[in-house]
Order: sequence, then structure tokens, then C-alpha cells
Amino acid sequence: MAKRARTVKDKPIFYKEALWKVLRDNDYGKFPESRYEPSCYKPIKKNDLSLMKLAGHLEKYYGAGSKPEFHLAAITKIITTPYAESIIKEDRSEYYKLLCHFAILSKVKQGWSNLFITGPIKKTKSSLSDNPSRFAVKKSKQLHDAIIRCFYTRLFQGMSTKEQNRYKILSPEKHMATGFDRLIFDFDLAIQNLFLFMQKNIEGYDNEHMLPDAVLDETAMKTRNVLQYAFNQNEKEGLAADTLHATLIKFATINRVTNDIDVIFNIQNELLDNLPNDIQHLKHIESEDKILPTLASTFNQQLKKLPGDLIKCAQIVCKMYILTGTPYNEKNDVLTEFNDLHMQPYCIAVSAALLYYDYLRKSKLKVNIRGETNKGIPIYKTLSKFAKRIDKDVLTPEFLWHHGFSEDLFKYLTARYSISVFGLSDSYPSQIGAAAHLRVKLKKFEIQKEAYELLKGMSIEDASLFIRDFCWTVKETIHIAGCLQERSI
Repeated sequence: MAKRARTVKDKPIFYKEALWKVLRDNDYGKFPESRYEPSCYKPIKKNDLSLMKLAGHLEKYYGAGSKPEFHLAAITKIITTPYAESIIKEDRSEYYKLLCHFAILSKVKQGWSNLFITGPIKKTKSSLSDNPSRFAVKKSKQLHDAIIRCFYTRLFQGMSTKEQNRYKILSPEKHMATGFDRLIFDFDLAIQNLFLFMQKNIEGYDNEHMLPDAVLDETAMKTRNVLQYAFNQNEKEGLAADTLHATLIKFATINRVTNDIDVIFNIQNELLDNLPNDIQHLKHIESEDKILPTLASTFNQQLKKLPGDLIKCAQIVCKMYILTGTPYNEKNDVLTEFNDLHMQPYCIAVSAALLYYDYLRKSKLKVNIRGETNKGIPIYKTLSKFAKRIDKDVLTPEFLWHHGFSEDLFKYLTARYSISVFGLSDSYPSQIGAAAHLRVKLKKFEIQKEAYELLKGMSIEDASLFIRDFCWTVKETIHIAGCLQERSI
């Protein structure tokens, strides 16, 4: 049994440490067997639908019986819709179970709900450390992961067998919080590929003298039009068709991926501030043995003063980008081409230049990890330390997270690398090109956030079918266009 102590009134209570152990071990069976508990699928009896009785349950087991209705505010902040209160009134039993769930999580960590809240009402800065990982090192990160797992798992456990079959897409997965998270990931890739498809088919896109954002407005308009048309064709039951538990899981998931995008918006100034001047000539490096001498000349440094692991660190960043930037395409030749492209000498050179700029300035990345005093992550030092433990050729996401590599630093390094590489041109300075490419990246993210908001108004079943249909349509459209292009050559 989980560690329990006694109150002054000799009533059993889960102390904060005992709750933390239950969450850490995923040992939810230790929670009391009561209809007030969120993982109990049986409805609360009508005679027990009393805030006073719920408060008594919370006080008896958790010492958290003071005003359980206070947690209504957290529910309505996660379900960011004017319909939240009407959904809550539909099933008072579900509502009371949620108040119990939220009170327990608040006992573990005050402010826990900010992990699932987005927009102006979110009280903390968005951070990728708010996402669950398989291998967390820091205790604060372990606590976040445990809260996220508990939040989703107990809500899903609290559904009847019929509801669990209906909402199978919401069930927790091994590598993601829910199956709906994976569906959103596919949706993201489809939107990005639609955007790129529209961009490539606008006259002037391939003009190397034009900045990367030259056709941005037209691309964004066409992408938005396609998305809006697709949504209009798929509007059906709407939000009211789902249960309160299911709606909460869906909104929490969408809010979390929205926060992931906000991370890039939050660090955009740091991305642009940490770009060296005029490195466009690196585009012409054709062999790795030219990289270090060229960088020494570029930065007016002696060759021997460059870090001995600079090339390896640069290659690791290229591999990191390959892990997350691979195009949505099943053809092995396309994937191989993408991998080979970003391991070209000029790509490694750009990566090395960015890292050496960090090294010279002793740059630190400021990240937000609640509950810790964080003065920033030393960028080059952290990557260099990690490089000693890894063979760049076998880099995997699991290895990154197992060794506690910061998700925020990962996103920073890969985002800065991508805007720098794709912003290279002989026609304009590298910093100008990178800034233009960042504007393109941010515009894609804006469109994704808009799409998320539209998903919130759909039932889970309709949203799931819509995403699958949309992903298939985008994939087929790009495939057919590619075949037609091959025939015309």
C-alpha cells in the first residue's frame, strides 16, 4: 500500500510524498475505491451528488477537502469554449469526478493545470519540458511526466467499456500521451506538406534571387483556403456529441500541441540574435576538410583555437534535424535523399558556424522549467558533453531523452539550423535569408494553430475521420502531381 499517515482527527490521508510515489509508479490501483474517484466508471449515486460529501471524501483521503468547486475554473480554462459550462451541467456525476481528479493533482503540484492550458490565460511560459518523455532525469521533469500520465490515464479509465471502445483514439500510448496525440502529429505533417506544395506551385518560388518569403502571403492564403474548405465539408455533430471526460482529453491534447508551437514563437528573437554575420559563402563548401579552415578565416581565429569536437557536434545537430524534419513520404529514395542532403559538407559547415558562434559568445538558452531556478542552458558546453556519449550515426529520439537532453535546446538547435540552411543564397546576406525563412516557418505554425482551433469545435469521431481523410488527400495530391511532373520531363 502507498504510504499513509494520520491526521490530527485520526483520519487516513495520502501525503504529498505518497501521492507522488503513486503517480511516479503509475500505481493508480492504490487510490481509494470510491465512485468519486475519476477512474471509477460507475456514476455517483444521486444521494451522494453533494459538494459537502465530495469535500468529505477529499479531506478523508487527501487532506484536500476545502472548496472542491474551486477546480471548476481549471476545467473551463482547459476546455476553452463558451460551451464548457453547458457541457459540465450535462452530467453532474462526471463533473464531481473531475473536481476530485483536479483536487488530487493540485495536492501533488500547485499550478499543474498549466500543463494543459494554452493562450493568454496560461500563467507560465510554454516549454517542451511540459511534454512527457520516456526517460526523465530531473525530478521536476519526472513530476510533469507523472502528472500528464495520471491526468489522461485516470480520465480514460473512468469511461465505461462502451465509451472506451467509442473513444479508443484517446487511450494512452507507449510513446505518446494518447492516440489522439499521434493523429495530431500526422495532421501537422499534412498541413506542412500542403503548405510546401502550394509554395512550390507559385510562379517565382524557385527564383534564387528572391527571399524565401517572397511568395509567403499567396502561399498562406491558398493553404488556408484548402483547409477551410475541407473543414466546411466535414462539419457534423459538433462538440456537444462527446462526454465531458472525452472533451477534456481532446482539449488538453490540442492545447499541449499549441503550446509546442508557442515555444518557437517565444524563442524567435533568440534564434535571430544568435546568427553569425554573412556566412552565405559556406554554401560552396564541397568537402569536410575545408570546413574548419574556412570557419577559422570567417571568424578571424587561429585554426588550433577551434574546438576539437566542433565537426562532430555540428553533425549531431544535422542528425537531430533529420530526426524531426523528414518529409511525409513513404518512398525510401526520398527519405535517403533528405538524409544525404543534410549531411552534405555545406550543411555541416553551416551547423558548425552556428555552434562556433555559440562557443565564442558562451551563449545560453533560457528555458522555462517550473519549480527550478534556471539561469539558462550553456549551448555549446551541453552539446559537447552529450557528443562524448553518442555515435552520430546511431542517434535516436530515445537516446536523446534517455540522456536527459533538453527538448527546448533540441528545438532551438534544429530550428536555427533549418532557417540558416534554407536561407542561404548568393543573392542576399545569410542573416536576411534566415530571418525570411523564419517568417515562413512561423506562418506555417500560425495556420496549424488556426486548424487546431477548428478541431476543437468538432466531435472526436468527426475530428478523427477528418484528419485521416485530410492526410490521405494531401498525400495523394502530392503523389499525383509528382507523377504528372515526371511524365512532363
